[in-house]
Amino acid sequence: MYLKYDVKKYFNAIKALDSTKVLDFGCNHANFLNEKFTGEYIGLDIDSRIIKNNKKTYPQHQWIHYNKYNYQYNCEYSTTDDWPDIPTGIETAVAFSVFTHTTFDEFSYTTNKLKLHIAPGGDILATFFSSIDQDSIYKILSHRQEYFSGHENYIVEKILNKDVVYLCVNTISNQILIFDNMKDLPKFSNHMYFLTFYNDEWLSTTLQGQVVDVTDNFTNIMSTQKCLRLSIPH
Repeated sequence: MYLKYDVKKYFNAIKALDSTKVLDFGCNHANFLNEKFTGEYIGLDIDSRIIKNNKKTYPQHQWIHYNKYNYQYNCEYSTTDDWPDIPTGIETAVAFSVFTHTTFDEFSYTTNKLKLHIAPGGDILATFFSSIDQDSIYKILSHRQEYFSGHENYIVEKILNKDVVYLCVNTISNQILIFDNMKDLPKFSNHMYFLTFYNDEWLSTTLQGQVVDVTDNFTNIMSTQKCLRLSIPH
């Protein structure tokens, strides 16, 4: 299911982005461009089919394919995991609902690599699911009622306040699994759907960033995700 939402509106609630150079990491179907954008836009995604379609729809912008394995969205393709050729001088790299579906190791690795492309004074703005807000967790689970209906109380009890926790469900058998560590977990097939939750303080301390909460500005899926802001010194 492809959800349409105004990604630029979410990040503009944190930082003015028009007339700047933006990298949309995990751009999907270019939701960022649902609203007019006056700056320089670069979209990157691990799905080559999406990048191909975006090039046709928005030929005026730059598109980059990152041939990267992902437990959910790119797990049956031949991958090299080579870091893509991303321009430097990016003023803001945004990642909406990307690290909500990756391991923490990938979150840390990717943001550290992205820092090499950010201009002094620039930012990485990456959204995440918080484990400390009970109401928010229930709201997140409600977006996938077909997977989690009837199990919400059990899931919230297991997730609440954990530093990092992975919620997985087999979309065929509906078996629900919750992990604190996925290092030893076999690579999934496309039948596995998973979400990652973080304790705000733990995440901000570990990655040395600032948690920004603009969820009250929204009522749809954008109301479920807080943002970690990683700023590059001048």
